[in-house]
Amino acid sequence: VTMGQAREILTRSTRLEELLPTALTDLARSQAGFTITLKDFLALRAGETTDPVAPFLEPEQPLASGEAGEVQGVKLGGTMIFKNDRAVAILDEKTTRGLMWLRQELRRGIVVVPCPDDESKLLTMNITRTSRKFKPRIEDGKISVTIEIDAEGDLIEQQCLEDLTKPEMVKSIERRTAQDIRDRVFDALEVAKRAKVDPFEMGEAVRR
Repeated sequence: VTMGQAREILTRSTRLEELLPTALTDLARSQAGFTITLKDFLALRAGETTDPVAPFLEPEQPLASGEAGEVQGVKLGGTMIFKNDRAVAILDEKTTRGLMWLRQELRRGIVVVPCPDDESKLLTMNITRTSRKFKPRIEDGKISVTIEIDAEGDLIEQQCLEDLTKPEMVKSIERRTAQDIRDRVFDALEVAKRAKVDPFEMGEAVRR
């Protein structure tokens, strides 16, 4: 989907003179953001527990500012949440990642966090395996859901000066990575709460 008129996206030129459909297909396959098939979107739309979501595209720069020969492409802008055939909320890149954690769509990915010894330097984790569980329960007539997310990964890049093989450094990296995941998940949950929607399949977990 896209904001505004679809023709602004469809008339974009793309890098290396690619055909736009090919460029959009490559963008979807890159898994840079949330992806969904039309079939799955329509199935969610017809369901009763999970609200449908879809990535949206936006121009890389306004057409009016484009100069002759300048590349005018498209990019993923984030994710839209729908309710009753209307877009009711937008997730940016950070909150889209939270959505993907909650929907178990993020099988692999990159997490960048500050170094334990120096907050101004960064380290990069390559997530190689993830799992997510919803554990609904009822207390005093109220439903609550505990979310458990497990992730494994490898350290692939660092600016840190400290020896990161030390047990205390490993624990610190694990805490910082977990906090990054937690922040993205909570931000996505907050957006959905304000819009009164459930794109995370929690309702389906409670129903079961």
